[in-house]
Amino acid sequence: MVAGPELSRMIEEFQEVSSVSESQKHHENTPAIQIAFAKDIVNLVSSFEELGIPFKEVREDLIALHTKDVMNEEALRTVRTVRQLGEQQFKAFL
Repeated sequence: MVAGPELSRMIEEFQEVSSVSESQKHHENTPAIQIAFAKDIVNLVSSFEELGIPFKEVREDLIALHTKDVMNEEALRTVRTVRQLGEQQFKAFL
């Protein structure tokens, strides 16, 4: 096979370039980010335990899970009509 040595060289070159060094790791794979993520999960679970699972409840008010604040009427109206607003803006764009 005539192309064998060339293919072998290309594969070695690709492997050298594609190997991930320590400095090329994803930024979310650091211990500090992982600890912060675990803390956020614990906070979310504790919010669910205190307030109940918000996806199961049918409520008229809108509550921010992280602060437990009840949103004002304008924010509630925006959330309820966001699809209609988006469709209107899309039609206006077209």
